[in-house]
Order: sequence, then C-alpha cells, then structure tokens
Amino acid sequence: MQTLDIPFATRFLAPKRRPSAVRRARLHQSLLANLDRKVQVLWAPAGYGKTTLLSESLADAPNLTCWYLLTQDDKDPREFARSCVNAVRVCLPDFGHTVPQLGAYAPDRDWRTNIGLLVTAFVNEVPQKLVFIIDDLHNIEDYSEVNEALSLLVERSPDSVHFAISSRMRPSLACLPRLYALDEVAYVTGEEMSFSIEETREVLSRLWSRNVSNDESRTIHEWSKGWITGIVLAARVREDGGLGVDLPVIHREHLFEYLATEVVDRLPQQLRTFALRSSVLESFTVDFLDKLLETNRSDELVRQVLERGLPLEERPGPSYTVDTLSELAGRYPGQRLWFLMGTDTLAELAPDYPEARPTHVTLILSSRGPAAARALLEKYLAETEGTAREALLQLQQRVDR
Repeated sequence: MQTLDIPFATRFLAPKRRPSAVRRARLHQSLLANLDRKVQVLWAPAGYGKTTLLSESLADAPNLTCWYLLTQDDKDPREFARSCVNAVRVCLPDFGHTVPQLGAYAPDRDWRTNIGLLVTAFVNEVPQKLVFIIDDLHNIEDYSEVNEALSLLVERSPDSVHFAISSRMRPSLACLPRLYALDEVAYVTGEEMSFSIEETREVLSRLWSRNVSNDESRTIHEWSKGWITGIVLAARVREDGGLGVDLPVIHREHLFEYLATEVVDRLPQQLRTFALRSSVLESFTVDFLDKLLETNRSDELVRQVLERGLPLEERPGPSYTVDTLSELAGRYPGQRLWFLMGTDTLAELAPDYPEARPTHVTLILSSRGPAAARALLEKYLAETEGTAREALLQLQQRVDR
C-alpha cells in the first residue's frame, strides 16, 4: 500500500474486520454478482450494517478495491476529484501517471475537466476490474455540485470501474435512472439488509461465546426487527447473555445516544428541529402537526423525513407513527426528547417563553392527539403559574384552532 501524506488518510482505507461480524452469504453472493453492473447502491437507515457488508464482501472480491468515505466536508467538486485520485492510489500508487494534468495543482480549472481527466486515467490505467466504494453518500446530498460530479464520474467511467455506493437515503444522482433503465444499477434496501433469525442467532453466539437458544434469538429478533445495531445493543444487556428484563428500558440511554449522534445531529438544521419537535408524538396527522407547531410545511417535511430513511411509519389514511426503529425508543417519547435536546434546548418548544418548564411542554407534546393534548393542558394549567402557564395557554390555543 502507498504511504499516504494527506489529511485524514483513514477516509481512504477500508474498515478493519470485526470479530463478531457474521458472513452473510445471501448478500455476499448478491454483491459479488452485481459487479458486472456499473453501480450498486446499498440504501438503508443508520445502523443497518452497510459499511460492514461492503468491507466484508467487496474487499475480498478478486479485484482491486479502493475506498472513499464521504463526509460533510466534501463540499468542493474540485477537491472531490482529487480525493478520488487519492483513494485509487491506495491500491494503485502510480495512478494518474499517464495524465500529468490530473496531479497538477490548478485551482481555477473547471471541476468537470478534473472529472474528465480522472475518467481518462481510468481508461488508460485500469484494464482489469476496479471496485470503487463510495461510503456514506448521504453526507453530500445537500451539495448539488459534488453530487453532479459523482454522477458524471459514474456515468462516464469505463466498464472496468464498478461503483458500490452506500447511503442512508435513496441517492438522487442524476445518472441512476438512465443506468437503471439499462439494467446497470442494482439496489440493496434496508429490508433486504435486515438480519434473519438465523443470522441474529449467529451474532448473539459470537458476542456471548456460547450456544443461543431459539427463544433467545427470536426474542431479540422480534424486538430489533433485524436491525443489527439493535441486536448488538440487546446482546449487551448482560455480558453473559441473560435476558429476563425489558430490553427497551435497559438500553434506551445507549439507543438514544446512538440515534442522537448518528441520525439527528447529522440532519440539516430545519429538518432536525422538525424531527425533534414531532418525534415526541407517538402518532400524529399532518394537520395536527401544522396546528401544534404553527407551520404549513409539515407534509413537505414529513416527506423529507421518509426520503432520508428516518424512523417514521406511514399508516393507512393521513396518519404517521413515530415508530423509532421498530419501537426501540418509541415507548419513551418524553425521555427521548430530554436526551436528544437537553433541558436547555427544550425551551425551543415554547420560543416566546424560554423559561417555561420543559416537563409540562414535553407531556403535552407526548400526547397521542388533540383530545389527549387538551386533557393534559387542562390538568397542568391548574398546577402551573408564571411564564410556564402562559406558554401552556399558547399551546392550548394552537391545539384548539
């Protein structure tokens, strides 16, 4: 491997193998079979094992493999092209030697030219199959030029380069619809990546270093719905694998911490605020959210939440359930809000009255609908004074409208 002299070189290195990782034969074979296509996309919410699956399956393929972990710092399409070169040079140290312009510093050069030079280098120097893994595409979804640069790279690269892309939301790359029509794109979704009961049993056996009964594996599988992060958290209830406790109660702190840092904190500010304010409701309708949050954009924002693969379940009719990763945190809306936002930030729920007692606001917003909200308002208005009472009265007006 080439000696790297660039910042954060680990972005271009495949993750190390995990001792507890299970070889998922059904997906492993599927990913290898898809190497004959131009691109394959692993699209699933956080914690479904996309990165692990790519590193365990494609890194072992009988091909050259390079890795590029995208971050929110990848905003410049010109730097994106240079980073792609650095990624390839991990496995092909002399990559770019036939295109001297590719390595020359040219800050004023159009990024499309840089992508074109990169494609030319692929044509000249990659005669055999190269698997180019692009991890965490969702981190650049809001950067249109970088998305355009990646789309151009995927579309124009020779057949010797295969792209494997992971994302927490369905990629919006402009090239994908056309390539899909040509049968050059394969998708692997979160539903397909969910662990089976047998795979759950194998994970638990490795973590607990013992045989696992059918009842134990079934209990955790039903609780996690095959979400691998939930399976691992459940396995740590006790090191010896003892159950006999309410799994969501034991693990809500670790679960909320994971959801906060890996999901909520990475959302755009507007969507993060909306997700936090609506997540304390166990279920809601768009009309109710519009009234409660004094907005007319709830329908649009809910659609963005669904597009990003966040934990929201659409029910028959105009209602949604905040089914946070299959009820893993859904039983604790109040605690979830406290953990994700903190006592200081909770005041945002009553922006005109920052001194309002957050507990009361949380209890009201944790209700299941307008009728329950009114009942809670009446109860707590009788016990509340000062600015908190004013905030609750304002909420009552919202609910009654």
